[in-house]
Amino acid sequence: MAFEEMHRRQQDIAARRRKKKKFSLLLSHITVPSSPTSKYSHTKSKLKYAVLTLAPILVVLLFFFGKREPSLLAQQDRASSVRSKYWKANIVEQTSNDDRDKLLPKMASKSSRPFNYIGDLDPTKPQPWPKEEKDWHLTHETLVERVRHSDASPPMKFDTNKSRLPQLIFYGDSITEGWKGTSFGNVPGEHRGWTSNEHKEIRQLFMNTFGEDSTWGKRALKPPLVLGISGSRTYDFLWRIYNGEFPTSKLLDHHEDEEEGDDNDEKKKEDDNDEDAAKIFQLDKLERIYIVLMGTNNLGGGMLPGPTVEGMDAAGRAILQLHKDNFPSSPAAMLFNELLPRRDNFRAVKMCPPRCENVTTLEPYKSFMPA
Repeated sequence: MAFEEMHRRQQDIAARRRKKKKFSLLLSHITVPSSPTSKYSHTKSKLKYAVLTLAPILVVLLFFFGKREPSLLAQQDRASSVRSKYWKANIVEQTSNDDRDKLLPKMASKSSRPFNYIGDLDPTKPQPWPKEEKDWHLTHETLVERVRHSDASPPMKFDTNKSRLPQLIFYGDSITEGWKGTSFGNVPGEHRGWTSNEHKEIRQLFMNTFGEDSTWGKRALKPPLVLGISGSRTYDFLWRIYNGEFPTSKLLDHHEDEEEGDDNDEKKKEDDNDEDAAKIFQLDKLERIYIVLMGTNNLGGGMLPGPTVEGMDAAGRAILQLHKDNFPSSPAAMLFNELLPRRDNFRAVKMCPPRCENVTTLEPYKSFMPA
């Protein structure tokens, strides 16, 4: 009896050990199984544990890279966004029956970029574009370097004063920059409506007219400077000329060989003033001529004609004052061009609101130049 009781107890202990071993395999993969069957179960447990461990890591990685990829694309789009500031069109292939006036509205209708309203900005207060507009800032730095290079080069020497011509300084926006065949320093994209070789043809036309080998260029004190940035407005243009885009090198030595008349003699003063005015138009007396085209992008950004004209006036006065400060003995000459037709009145619809002909009915302007 004692032997049988002891044997029964040993069997109970062995059974309890087997149950404990099976339970421990469910809790931990570390316990080494003793049978082939339990070894297979243990392998499955390890795979399950590995999957459960790696799954959250994979989810986190997918979430992270899923958020980063659009961000990188957005940064690239933002860096080049100024090439299509008001709208970013999906280009439709132009057929022989499409003309430009019909194509532009079609492109604009597929715009994915919101209208950038600037109507509330002060057109006479110098300020650059936001730092996010990297293309604009890079182009400005390029133009500053272009001015420095021009200032560092010596003016051409001439045997007679009558043979020389002033240096030409072209200031403006995309129309002016277009003389270099670029938009923000790059070949214009298709959304500009340029043909494949148009940038080369325009650049060559400018060089043939004002370049170093042209009739004007051979007699000019220095080669011309083209200082235009696409999308430029009056306020950022003011900032540009105050921050490096104004040449300051002296090209001529002016001798003070004119004597002022009697201050009390009004007639003599008027004669002197007339004589000084006449000298402005004597090309051999001028160091530079400033040719300015500025203001259309004020209108295109939603600014009314009144403030736009104020900005244009401030730009002209700033150029003349900088010339006077740097060349007090040299007369100044400036050609301020009239604004050219925009041919994109369909964009005026995007300005309403806030710029509407009737705010109550939200009727948009039909023109960039409302009466």
